[in-house]
Amino acid sequence: MGKPILITFVLAIAIYVIGFTWIQHRRESKGPWVVEFRTDPDGTPQLVISQETLNIQNQTITFSDQQLTEKNLSQIVRFDGPTTNAPFGEIVFQDPTFLPGTVAFNFWSHGVEFMPRTMIINKEEVHWNTRTNIVLSGEGKFERRPVKKPKFL
Repeated sequence: MGKPILITFVLAIAIYVIGFTWIQHRRESKGPWVVEFRTDPDGTPQLVISQETLNIQNQTITFSDQQLTEKNLSQIVRFDGPTTNAPFGEIVFQDPTFLPGTVAFNFWSHGVEFMPRTMIINKEEVHWNTRTNIVLSGEGKFERRPVKKPKFL
């Protein structure tokens, strides 16, 4: 009676380990978004976006109307797990379940979203590598909508 239970238990553990390893490999195999948050000597903020598997390299977004107090900043953030803080701007949404996943930001009312298929800037699709140096100025289109609280009885 004990031997069939032991065999079943060992088989279940083996299937679990193999399945978990396979899923984890699929989740991480394409790698994360890598974003360099930087400022020039005048304090103008800029993003440099890269994603190796998707062949996205040095895609830049410059916020020409903004000036930060920190000059010559250069900080690289890898979005391979839950990340809540960025050197500037606000991380609005992140889904790193299957990398590279999706990351959405609010930069001075400019909505910027990275997805494997395309990038969305101020609610407009911009295909990767079609415009490698994007300059954003003026008012953005990002709206923060109030969260509806559920009514409990």
